Order: sequence, then C-alpha cells, then structure tokens
Amino acid sequence: MLPLPTRSCPSGYATLTTLGADSCTACPAGHYSPVPNSISCTPCEPGRFTNSTGQKSCTQCAAGFVSARAAGLPAAPQAGWLGNSSLTGGTQCVAW
Repeated sequence: MLPLPTRSCPSGYATLTTLGADSCTACPAGHYSPVPNSISCTPCEPGRFTNSTGQKSCTQCAAGFVSARAAGLPAAPQAGWLGNSSLTGGTQCVAW
C-alpha cells in the first residue's frame, strides 16, 4: 500500500513523492487535474486541449477541429498543416 501524500497541491498540479518527500508538479500542456491533491494528471480528451501547464480543465477545440494529440500529431505546429488548423490560445487543433 502506497503512503498518502503529506503535501496539499491545488487543482492543475499532481503530488509527486520522491525519496519520501512530496512536491507539487504542474500538469504539462495537454493534461489537467480537476481536483486538489491529485496523484496524477489526466490527458485531455479528443477535441479538447490545454495550452499551458498547471491547468484544472481542458478547452474545447473549435467546431470541426480536434486536438493535435488526439489526431496523433505532435503538439508543435509543423509546416504543411498550419493552413488546415485553428491556432487557439497557442495550441494546435487540426481540421478533422
């Protein structure tokens, strides 16, 4: 049985236990943590994204677009599909 974290972390962060000490780690872009004291971050669902770290929810892509992660594409824009995408808050949502 894993020990319970001793540090309280806000939404958007996960408790990371290293060498017996707890620390709060911001969820990476494309992930979220909706409740305080989470032990892990959750990937955004297809059609949703986060464009920065430490988010407690994901944002819906514009109608007709899906998150690059859900489409199996890298998060960074690449030449060739910039014209077929919606840059929403700095995160790529591609036409579906």
